[in-house]
Amino acid sequence: MHIFLLIAIPSILIARCISDSEYTPSFSIIPLIIGSLTAAALCVIEKFFIFSTYIYRENILNSFIHNYTSYTLPAIIVALVIFLLAAKDSIRYKSALILPAMGSFFAIMTPYRVLTGVDISEPFTNICLPLLFIFTAILISSVIRYFFSLENIVAIIASIIIALALALIPSIMETAWYYNKSTNIQVLLGATISYCIAVSIIDIILRPHHKVSSKN
Repeated sequence: MHIFLLIAIPSILIARCISDSEYTPSFSIIPLIIGSLTAAALCVIEKFFIFSTYIYRENILNSFIHNYTSYTLPAIIVALVIFLLAAKDSIRYKSALILPAMGSFFAIMTPYRVLTGVDISEPFTNICLPLLFIFTAILISSVIRYFFSLENIVAIIASIIIALALALIPSIMETAWYYNKSTNIQVLLGATISYCIAVSIIDIILRPHHKVSSKN
């Protein structure tokens, strides 16, 4: 299971980028590096400077907030920073940087948190969790690129709100799983695969609107 944990996100990210002509090596390399280095830095900080381990208690809301702010929110911040750094580029061009930034962040952070956590051998954390994170990144990127292609301020604001809501999905499912570990793994895998298929369909439908001819 650990092999799947380690290769799932990078493999899916590479496959998604290869299938989109916009993601050339020169286009993707900077967000990939920034996302990876940021995740690696956070892993080092957590490993050597944060000595306490989060303990799940009866308060489900607190557990959800911990999962979201510790693992999903940093990826969103990384994508936002890269978006702002590309200030001179068109808004459609910048929106395409989100996937490699978030995907590379999750490719480092997800295996680290699973392999250093207490649920290291759980099928959910080794199989479902990496799929949830990378496909959520794909969904967020696809939705934002579609709405940004409309070049309308209302659509852009709407896409940001939708993206923030979509970003809650992995943390919601992880928190729900933790408080109900008795759930059959086949059910969890079925739900995760269904989610991945739904995201893939949405991405395919929206992809014709993603094209960015140039930076300007």
